[in-house]
Amino acid sequence: MIKIEILADCCTKIEILQSLHSDIAAQVVAEWMEDNERLELASGKESREAGSGKRTSSRREVVLALLLCFDSELGEQLIAHLKLVHLKQLTLLSLKANILTRLRGLRKRALHLFYRDIAGAEFARSPLGLRLRDPNWLGELSGEQILQLMLNIPTELRAALLACLSPLRVSKAMLLCKADADKQKLMKGLQAINLVSEDDIDNLLQFLDTKGKRFALRRMNAPKTARYLGAVINNLSKDDSYQMLTALQTEPQLLRELNQHFLPFASIAHLEPEEIATIFVERQERDIAYILFNTDGMTRDTVLNALPEVQRLGTKQELRKLETDNDRRSANLHLSARLQLEVRNYLRAAAEGMAQA
Repeated sequence: MIKIEILADCCTKIEILQSLHSDIAAQVVAEWMEDNERLELASGKESREAGSGKRTSSRREVVLALLLCFDSELGEQLIAHLKLVHLKQLTLLSLKANILTRLRGLRKRALHLFYRDIAGAEFARSPLGLRLRDPNWLGELSGEQILQLMLNIPTELRAALLACLSPLRVSKAMLLCKADADKQKLMKGLQAINLVSEDDIDNLLQFLDTKGKRFALRRMNAPKTARYLGAVINNLSKDDSYQMLTALQTEPQLLRELNQHFLPFASIAHLEPEEIATIFVERQERDIAYILFNTDGMTRDTVLNALPEVQRLGTKQELRKLETDNDRRSANLHLSARLQLEVRNYLRAAAEGMAQA
């Protein structure tokens, strides 16, 4: 599975469209298969052919790359409108030599194209799609950004906005809330939906027509700031990084965005055991012990349990030595933080690589 935000947004969008009895997602895939246009999609070393510049991709390749992003059940839904001849074309394409390597390089761009083509359908039958002068900007918003629009819109307009969205979109937004105060905002808005009048809808649409796009795009700038600060914090020592995070407590929105970019060492516990073992396979037991010396018990146990038995036993022995060396405790803590920083940088680089895949 591709661990990128756009994939989650695509899955959510498809689920919402299904709840609205819209089959636009399958229609888009069918239209792509009918289109013979070739697109410049790939980049980097995989995009160059011998003696040529950028490599183009057929719509069939884009469809196959898209299907690789989803599980089999969702994939079957997306190809529901395909003709038999198109299914045969996809099958033959999938059998070509080295096709998987090429398709992996197309996945992110395929997801972006797909999301662009289906995004507006969610609002098509609501006042947002029917009466806004320019509803297209709504389709540019991710699930997180739609949540922020709900939370940051003037209080008197929140119930009207929620009334214009699908019930499943509001439910998904509730699940994205990280703070109880944010959930309470949405709950109060939901409680007032029965009081929403046509005048309230008019006021909402007037606000969105005059300020909505600028309002939303201004909120979109937060991830850029968070990405920059996340890169800074990731290169600080553990104490300094948490000191900076503490200083940002007055910026709750920025902190929410930072969660996507700041990778503390403890985040390694969310990896699969095989991935953890790969990170430490080339390291000596003493180095691993230094890294784990300044960690919480759960993170330490997760890493140790992922190691091969011989490496695990050796690391535990080295850890016992470090824990009894009180004379060098301060120096050992400093070394632990420095070595953890190497792992954090590796995790960040890996996460960014996945996002670009």
